[in-house]
Amino acid sequence: MMFPKPDKRNEERNIIEAWCMDLWRWTVKSRDQFTCQQSKVKGDFNALAAHHIFSRSKNSVKFLVEDGITLRHGNHFNAHKYPEKFRDWLIEYMGQEKFDALKLKSSVTTHYRNFDLYMIRIDLEKQFIEHGGSAEKVRETEKKYLDQLEQLARRGL
Repeated sequence: MMFPKPDKRNEERNIIEAWCMDLWRWTVKSRDQFTCQQSKVKGDFNALAAHHIFSRSKNSVKFLVEDGITLRHGNHFNAHKYPEKFRDWLIEYMGQEKFDALKLKSSVTTHYRNFDLYMIRIDLEKQFIEHGGSAEKVRETEKKYLDQLEQLARRGL
């Protein structure tokens, strides 16, 4: 029985996507000043969740900061448990026009190449800094993910 050869591009893609998702989470929380937008309770990084307004399975909005909102973990749980109620609150919070525009963006089919993900990463880093994030955090994360990419390259897949 032959096993398929591991695909380096897929492994590289997984690493870059995880990197972008970390940056997305930090940027959403920084933009919202580490405050749950539903309860207005301020929290530390780990007490809060960055919630995708439209599913992160929708590539077209997966890394858009405007598709994120900061919630305490209890509010995040309830957003998933009671999606209609949460959607109604979101429309009241952000306005119908903005909600509809984001919904339209989420309906577009998007496929990212690895190059696209690298460009998204650069944009998310800029947004993170603009929203008060630290350059040190960006460098620390960059090192973590570059180390993973280097290990992948050394394995010679």
